[in-house]
Amino acid sequence: MSFGEKLASLRKEHNMSQEEMAHKLNVSRQAVSKWESNVSYPETDKIVAICKLFNFSMDELIGLKEGGSFKESKIKNAFNNIFDNFLKGIKMFSLMTFTQKLKCLMEIIFYALCLIFLYFGLRVILTYILNDIFSFIPMDIMASLINIFEGLFTFGYLVLAIYLIMKIYKIRYLDYYENIKDDDKTEIKVNNKENKKIDIKEEKIIMRDSSVNPFLWLKKLFILLVKFLVGLWSIPIIIGLVLLITVAIFILYYLKNGLVLLYVLLGVISIIIITYLVIEIIFRFIFNMKHNAKRYLITFTVGLILGGVSLGLFLGEVSQYKVTNVTRLEELDNEMTIPMQDNLAIEHLNNSVILFEDREDIKIEYYVFNKDIINTYPSSWSDFGYFDRERSFYVIGYGVEYEDLSVSSLIKATLDMIRNKEIYVYKESVRIVIHISKDNYNKIKENNSIIEKWS
Repeated sequence: MSFGEKLASLRKEHNMSQEEMAHKLNVSRQAVSKWESNVSYPETDKIVAICKLFNFSMDELIGLKEGGSFKESKIKNAFNNIFDNFLKGIKMFSLMTFTQKLKCLMEIIFYALCLIFLYFGLRVILTYILNDIFSFIPMDIMASLINIFEGLFTFGYLVLAIYLIMKIYKIRYLDYYENIKDDDKTEIKVNNKENKKIDIKEEKIIMRDSSVNPFLWLKKLFILLVKFLVGLWSIPIIIGLVLLITVAIFILYYLKNGLVLLYVLLGVISIIIITYLVIEIIFRFIFNMKHNAKRYLITFTVGLILGGVSLGLFLGEVSQYKVTNVTRLEELDNEMTIPMQDNLAIEHLNNSVILFEDREDIKIEYYVFNKDIINTYPSSWSDFGYFDRERSFYVIGYGVEYEDLSVSSLIKATLDMIRNKEIYVYKESVRIVIHISKDNYNKIKENNSIIEKWS
């Protein structure tokens, strides 16, 4: 790889145009273009400035072998810098006085405690928010997802906390103190401008001028925390985008069943466009990439217009559907015949259809609107928690089972509704019809009133 290719790769990796690079180096854009085209070669001071601008070593910029990996070299250089700073930090700590060591440790412990308290606060808040957002997910599945999220959050936060502690130590101490040994003299930088030399007998840590801002790290810490939180918030948004794409493909598969599905598909696509735009903005913010406000505005406007058009067409199509209120449940699902007893009670007696007949026993029928979805089953129990000195009541009720709520059955019912352009509204899901004599009815009604008083 030639020098020009390396320089162009560095510039593009930092999302910098030739004009921006030329401005930072105080040269013309044509000069940068000639460098990248290998037409000319920068002077030594400009090479040094380029290395400082991109945080890259001169040896790697000039002496990287042909065909070598530029990114691998930069990653290796980053790891070497971390290792060098670690060794310098240990050496600097060993040269501190007892008071300086104590001060350093107290500050690091304070920052660590702040990060620990912040961790527990964020964990509680984010868990509560996720439980609220995804409340439609079953409890057992949601518990597993929360455990996975807490594990990922804890690991990510631990890595971030270690990085922040190391960064604080570097900014607050390693960069704030310098000790450069030169034979019998130590050169101390003051304000990064002038150098002074003093005679010393041994190495020691000397504090630079206090005009250096010791709280510069606060700004970096705040930005890192904001990016970390924004990154966490992007996870459910990305999951939502994947689900939206799945829904769009699913609707496309059944598109032939009705025109209304086309309008729903357009609405889903508009939401996908806006969701993708939000994710792109988040990632560009996290990784310090250049934003394009004009493209953002155009994309967002297109998404809104598409969503508005699809909503209008959908409402217009649905308004033509016939709405049928189903008030009579004619499909017999279950029935039972029981003998009359003095301590018998029947649940839902007041809400049942009573048919008086000349009979000694009692016949109870259960009607539902769709046996493929809802099934009833008679249930009875004694000692229902209602006691007096002489008797406990034997109560008859019913249970409901939603046996066929599979995805396929729901899809079939929805597609039938779309094809027929008819919406069924059921006022009730179960109806009870009781065949009973008047005397038995009055006796059961009396028993029910006693139970109601006790309850």
